[in-house]
Amino acid sequence: MKGLIRCHLSYLFSKKTLIISFLALIFVIIAFLESIFNIDNKTSYLENNYQYFLNGFFQTKLITIFLSIFVFGFSFLDRQENYTVIIIASGTKRIKVFLSKIFTLCSFLFVFNYFSYFIYVLIGLYFYDFFEFNLQYLYGFFSLFLISIYFGFLSLLLIQLFKNIYTLIIPFGLYNISEILNDDINLITKILNLFIPYFSRNFVHFYGIIHLVILILFLGIINTKYYLQKDL
Repeated sequence: MKGLIRCHLSYLFSKKTLIISFLALIFVIIAFLESIFNIDNKTSYLENNYQYFLNGFFQTKLITIFLSIFVFGFSFLDRQENYTVIIIASGTKRIKVFLSKIFTLCSFLFVFNYFSYFIYVLIGLYFYDFFEFNLQYLYGFFSLFLISIYFGFLSLLLIQLFKNIYTLIIPFGLYNISEILNDDINLITKILNLFIPYFSRNFVHFYGIIHLVILILFLGIINTKYYLQKDL
């Protein structure tokens, strides 16, 4: 398994992927810098801590989900799958190749979220004397990690079905539609949130975090079955 993961890392993170990942981190830094410089010192330090995190986090959420959609989708394009055909032809089970690749991508997202949280803490400590740690905000990054996996799995399914990079516009569009429509809770948003998970500014998942995990597992099973049955 370790050998497969090293192999995935060497092929998955091409120059294009690394550049986009680096730019994403730069945008996260800019988001939290902008947020820290816009706090109002006339308000309480608790409110400032909240506003600093909130404004930077929801920009980071957009960046992270975009990155997840791109990395998952791009990594399973046919031209990116050539090396896996050789691995499978050498006798390695297809499911082992697929699951190790998924594990590698999820690990990448976890590391990206970790660095995003580290950036949030570092900028807060350096630029604001009354910065405070809050475990609820750490939970926010964990929720972001899970929801980014969901959108990553959704983009993977679309790539497997249509084999077209432009289909990645669909999950990113659905995310933005969900963010807009959830400003007003009604029957449409309740139905939408059954399929497109959403969590509020207080990190409350609309149907609970278990619902999100079930959606991830559901997409994971569908992607696995399709990958095992398709022609490489």
